[in-house]
Amino acid sequence: MRMIAMLVLACVPASTIRADFCLQPDSDIRIREEGDFDTARGWLTALLERNLLRILGKERLSGTGTATEFVLRTEAAGWRQLPEASRQRMTQSDAYRIIIESQTTHRVTIIGKTPVATGYGVLAFLEEELGMHWALPGELGVCLPKHRSFSLDDKTVEKEPWVVARALSGLLLRDEQQDNLPVRSRSGVLQEQRGFFLASDYFKSLRLHGQSVTHNMIHLFPVAESLEHRPEIFPKRADGTPFIPQPKRKGEGSSKNAYQAWHPCYTDPATVRRAIAPGREQFDQGRLFFSLGVNDGKRFQCQCQRCRAVGWPNSYYQFVTEVAEALRPDYPAQMVGVLAYGDVGIPPRDLQLPPNVLVNIAGVRKSVWQDKAPNMGTYEYIYGAGFVIPNLPLDVIQQNFRYYQRHRLKMYRAESYPLWAFDAPKVYIIRKLLWDPDQDVRTLLRAFCDRTFGEAGSDLVRFYEHASSWRKSDARQGEW
Repeated sequence: MRMIAMLVLACVPASTIRADFCLQPDSDIRIREEGDFDTARGWLTALLERNLLRILGKERLSGTGTATEFVLRTEAAGWRQLPEASRQRMTQSDAYRIIIESQTTHRVTIIGKTPVATGYGVLAFLEEELGMHWALPGELGVCLPKHRSFSLDDKTVEKEPWVVARALSGLLLRDEQQDNLPVRSRSGVLQEQRGFFLASDYFKSLRLHGQSVTHNMIHLFPVAESLEHRPEIFPKRADGTPFIPQPKRKGEGSSKNAYQAWHPCYTDPATVRRAIAPGREQFDQGRLFFSLGVNDGKRFQCQCQRCRAVGWPNSYYQFVTEVAEALRPDYPAQMVGVLAYGDVGIPPRDLQLPPNVLVNIAGVRKSVWQDKAPNMGTYEYIYGAGFVIPNLPLDVIQQNFRYYQRHRLKMYRAESYPLWAFDAPKVYIIRKLLWDPDQDVRTLLRAFCDRTFGEAGSDLVRFYEHASSWRKSDARQGEW
């Protein structure tokens, strides 16, 4: 049984409500795409078409009523292909514009900086203008408006997120029915966007941007390949012998991460050179962030004479600075990412990182970074799995996002692993705050419950509010 979303106002006579045109079941609808969508051409048309048919209760877009045209336009196939003036802020990469007009023809134009940004605009139109709502993954989570006629006023809506990178781990992204997008497009620009197009409509509706800064050193310096081609990067013991970690065994995951339990020798010039090359490659492909995140687990630190002279974690941040400065002239708007985690979580007292470095901070030691990190991100833990009542700390979420807003957060990543009956409203609240941090969490909770549960919405608000009360004391002033 499908859940029903909150009511959307039907078209009524102009004397009752102003409506420049109506979208109705008999509307004669056409969709066309403009611009370079690369190998994603047709995907957003299909996304809009299948949801318009469901909302309007139609079998096909054509009809006997008023002609309505949807134009889906992208300014470039990828972020790097945009004019330099459109790349001054990273958040511009996700900006979209919705233009509703009825003067000469009934037309809705949705324009994005990239194909993914145009997709964000399509989803925003479906949700905010037509009342479509995805509460959770799967058919059960699809919430359709009760009415099938919609009044649309002439207007222009422009939006861009305030957080550049927005990622939640622990979600099943893939829609197995959408499996024909090539791994790499003709120009490579969709390599970083394919996750959006391959995802389910629920995941698309979250309007996330999966780029993030996580453990990446093991990918820059894989053990077996480094042992064969670049053995000088391995850390040294105090007696000068190299520390060689065990290669990753088949099926070995992060819970048995001995293969990651090491740092390269950061003061060796070869380590710096070999980190710069993949940084250039990833930035050329359109990535906004190049991660120098340390390996996971407890790590062996190099004990060579150079590293001991520089000290720890100074040697790591010296390495980060050298890589960032080498990449900065050619990629001034893109950033080198650091994961403040484990034995690099506390910065050296006199650290001043280059302006193209972003520090993604895990845990609660945020205040020590305020004068050290030119750009800040957060790595949160918002787990749902394993809890027997909803883990929904509303006051903490509100306080954190106000803090993030003050400090101009650029990256948000959270390990979520939701239990959907408990966590669907939490995911909804967070994804809304990532686009507009001024919103009130309890207002968002009510909106979610009303749109998801209809007449039972107020009962579910009370349930989630009661579950939230056990986390009230977790909110502390002055900390994240």
